[in-house]
Amino acid sequence: MVEYYFQTLIADLDVQDPKQKAEVARRLLPVIHEIGNRVEQAHYLQKLASLIRVDERTLAAQLKEMRGPVHRPSRSQADRPIPMLPERFEVEERCLAGLIQNPRLMWPLSSLFEQAGTRPLEATDYSRTANREIFVQLQGLWRSLEVPNLGRLRSALDPSLHAHLTFLLQRLGQEPPLDADQQALQLCIDCLVLRERNLKRRNEEIRFLQEEARQTQETTQLTEYNQRASAVWNEMARVHRMLGDRITLGREVKTTIAQLWQADAKRGGSEND
Repeated sequence: MVEYYFQTLIADLDVQDPKQKAEVARRLLPVIHEIGNRVEQAHYLQKLASLIRVDERTLAAQLKEMRGPVHRPSRSQADRPIPMLPERFEVEERCLAGLIQNPRLMWPLSSLFEQAGTRPLEATDYSRTANREIFVQLQGLWRSLEVPNLGRLRSALDPSLHAHLTFLLQRLGQEPPLDADQQALQLCIDCLVLRERNLKRRNEEIRFLQEEARQTQETTQLTEYNQRASAVWNEMARVHRMLGDRITLGREVKTTIAQLWQADAKRGGSEND
């Protein structure tokens, strides 16, 4: 399973390109973080360091800073992949569960993100492997214009993720009840907080690359990293502004969703003519 992630998660990246090394690490470190067997974890950390030609100690430090409980399998389970069920229901899980429960909100939320100058939610915003895999399948159904209901999503998932899917929905059902507008606003806030965390991680990775470029006196790359850092900071500032004005955000969420319902109503009316 880990080998599969090493192949698929970075298939679109060039591991020899210094500009893409941080992205490779950003995608694979969460996978390594969730390996319960420490010997196996050390093996894949070493493999990642060799793959992108980065000091293993640097990656180990980043791995140590990653938050969230690590699943510790028993000896009988150590050699087979098991989905990681979080002990706590945090923003990442709440965001994903909200999208599973209300998949039609993916479009208005994506629209709001784009209007604010930030990218729609992506799989890489999720740090936990199980969450990321479920989001990828949910997003795939949405992009294929299918209504991503629970049955279709479950069928699209690897069976090893079914228990995690059940956990997410059961835990969401234990949250305080909200009306439709409040649910949409809370989901938008959770998505923005998730993006904010991702931007902070990216900023740390770019800082590492900047320091490396300074030490090797690679001025061209340093200039590019400075530009990327500036872009991340600008995007982070836009996210901060959205989170800082909940009243305006709630109004925008409500308006965008209303436009979606109106478009659906018109589409339904034209189909019945």
